[in-house]
Amino acid sequence: MILCETPKRKKTDQQRSYKPGTLLLKPFSSALISVTLLIASAQANAHFFAENNNCRPPKKPLQFVTELDKQKFDEKVNDYRSCLETFVNKQNSAMTKHKESAEKAAAVWKQYAENVLQVKVISAEEAEAAKNNTEQPKK
Repeated sequence: MILCETPKRKKTDQQRSYKPGTLLLKPFSSALISVTLLIASAQANAHFFAENNNCRPPKKPLQFVTELDKQKFDEKVNDYRSCLETFVNKQNSAMTKHKESAEKAAAVWKQYAENVLQVKVISAEEAEAAKNNTEQPKK
């Protein structure tokens, strides 16, 4: 959520489309939701459709006739494991790149909102803390 602070430039109440301290939802909600979804989706798969590994597990025979058969099977098992490890490393790398890109986009939005729109962008945790502080009765 975005809370507004008093703008840097003084505006009259007629010029101001919002009051300081109120929540801004309409102009910024779609951008804020987009940035939030980008960051959240970075934890999920990096692509719209999940990629499948193309690794095929070897079939284990009921028994190995010769030692050479056992060695060939072990070799196929190692190839299968290597294929899966390569796939996992590739997916983790893609996820890291997407997460960094989403965080960069969120930082660009924050800079734009604070410098151009002159509003204070705060995290969801900060907004919740501010909300809790205003709701507590004072003694």
